[in-house]
Amino acid sequence: MTTSPLYEKNLTLLRENFPEVYETVRAVGEPLSSIVWDGDKAADIDLGAGRLYKMDGEDFVRQQLDQFFETPERIFINEPDESNLHSDYSARLLKFLKETIAGHGIEALPEAPEEDVGLLVVIGVGLGLHLAELIERTRPRHVLVIEPIHEFLLQSLHATDWSAVKGLCDEVGCSLDLIAEDDPKAAISAAVKVVQGHGVPFIDGCYIFLHYRTSVSLQIRNDFRVQAAMLTIARGYYEDEVMMVTNLTRNFTDRKFRYLDGARQPLRPEPVFIVASGPSIDQTIETVSRYRDKAIIISSSSSLQVLLANGIKPDYHVEKENLPFTSERLRYIKEALELESDTFQGIPLIASATVDPGVLELFDEHYLFFRDSVSSTRIFGGGRKMIEGIGPFAANTALTVAATLGFRNVFLFGCDCGSKPGEAHHSEQTHYFTNEQYAGPKVVEYEFTAPANFGGTVETNSSFEWSRSMFEQIIGLYDMTAFNCSDGALIQGAHPLLQADLKLDYPDLDKQAVAQDLQSKTQAYAAGSYLQDQDLEAMTAAWDDFAGDMAGLLQAARVEDQDFGPFFRRVKAFAGKAREDYRGVPSMLAGSMLGLAQLAQYFLCRINDRKIRGQVLDAFIGEYTAALQEMCENGKAIFEQTIAATLEDGPK
Repeated sequence: MTTSPLYEKNLTLLRENFPEVYETVRAVGEPLSSIVWDGDKAADIDLGAGRLYKMDGEDFVRQQLDQFFETPERIFINEPDESNLHSDYSARLLKFLKETIAGHGIEALPEAPEEDVGLLVVIGVGLGLHLAELIERTRPRHVLVIEPIHEFLLQSLHATDWSAVKGLCDEVGCSLDLIAEDDPKAAISAAVKVVQGHGVPFIDGCYIFLHYRTSVSLQIRNDFRVQAAMLTIARGYYEDEVMMVTNLTRNFTDRKFRYLDGARQPLRPEPVFIVASGPSIDQTIETVSRYRDKAIIISSSSSLQVLLANGIKPDYHVEKENLPFTSERLRYIKEALELESDTFQGIPLIASATVDPGVLELFDEHYLFFRDSVSSTRIFGGGRKMIEGIGPFAANTALTVAATLGFRNVFLFGCDCGSKPGEAHHSEQTHYFTNEQYAGPKVVEYEFTAPANFGGTVETNSSFEWSRSMFEQIIGLYDMTAFNCSDGALIQGAHPLLQADLKLDYPDLDKQAVAQDLQSKTQAYAAGSYLQDQDLEAMTAAWDDFAGDMAGLLQAARVEDQDFGPFFRRVKAFAGKAREDYRGVPSMLAGSMLGLAQLAQYFLCRINDRKIRGQVLDAFIGEYTAALQEMCENGKAIFEQTIAATLEDGPK
């Protein structure tokens, strides 16, 4: 392969600034493609069986850019609205922002960010002739370039001055990230890390430029849109964290339980049925019943109603949600099925330690675990292995719990992750359809479609796509042999299996022996005993340390940060540090620190006047500081009052 001064210059830039991409390019070796030269100008890439542009590259790029800027592909976050905010603090800051903006004489904001663009995603480099104009015209805060065909990136080193591209980014004031991955999942995983590293708020108004169309580049584009939607889902707000901390302390204080550690247990040979309440469970419930004695059956959330209504008692039931609605739903199931006992006798509960305490009242045997990504685990789970990858739905929790317990041979029933067109959104044997209190439309509107398990497509949304993605990750992470018997979305790694083809030809399981063995691998705690070992006084004092440091940080931000970018970087770094320091207690509000900032950026990036934008940011930081200080005071009070009160009587 020939080289040139430009090529060597570009290699040096990659080696110094993008070492992983440099190694990828160097590993290409002798390329199968070649540059088509027009004099000393790179005009196209010869693919052997054709050409990339099929015309002069500059002419192709000119036409493509003109078409793109006529109707650019962008991602927008929906305007925040009081009706869909789950936090009183969010509603308060939203009201403050709207009033502040109105006070500056701005009656309406543009639908899309115009002057303050957060992110430009370029999928496909080719010769790289399009990069400079895209950056110049969009002037984003961050540029992310993804090239799935390594040879194209190599060829671009002969055609594009990457130092000039990076220099333009420096001039504009934006970061530049390069990803060279030929596997769509790896490319998206890397892209998500980049976006999270810079900050989710910058997704709003994002430009997506697709340079060429292949199955891989299209999948990357489509998957990025899905991941972007998932990333912007609000999670971890303060009130939710308070509820989880309060629930955990009550559960640990009021009930004896067995602690289920997240460390992997020895592999087990028994098959497991993971039963969810997707619409297809209504067609496969007879198969579950037929093989009930040959597999460990784990129900999740509302699928308990489906199983019990069909005379099937699951071997374990899984719950993860912290809201009182979870226990209300369980009580309804017990009453609707006219169960005589006060509890679901003979069905052990496996649940996050943060579930509503009313859930534990309905079961006689409790296995509790520390879930990932919540403050209660950071505060009280020191030295313990949490169970990771349990969201977003209880069906995901059930699969991850099964994997943790050592099960590797799994069958998915009712794990639809969406619905076929015109079908119900859940099993018609669940409370959604059997109780008028919860009744709603049978068929709901979805955001997009996805490949179906047995061919065709299903309708789905961001939450279901998140669920499907988590199924795939857990199946791969634990190297599970998985079969998807659900007539819903295709789950990669789970072999589609029609119920007619399911054959379990072996003796019935000794389920009592399995239960005893699993129980022996857990640790028993008397009511109140776990919290006796926690240093609650130190946790309470940590709130004061954190509040003082936070106040200083935000005061500095108000003086020094005239733009959202540096302000958000400052807050993001502090929130990440706070999750690990101060005895973990500030993790209760770390999510709100970022979420409230994201709320502000929706409005700030739509204010085109820089001076007014800075004034609104300054006012926001003041109100933001006051809200966070209130959270600190409330958080400290929880440790002083609620938690201390649970320990007065000692272990029971």
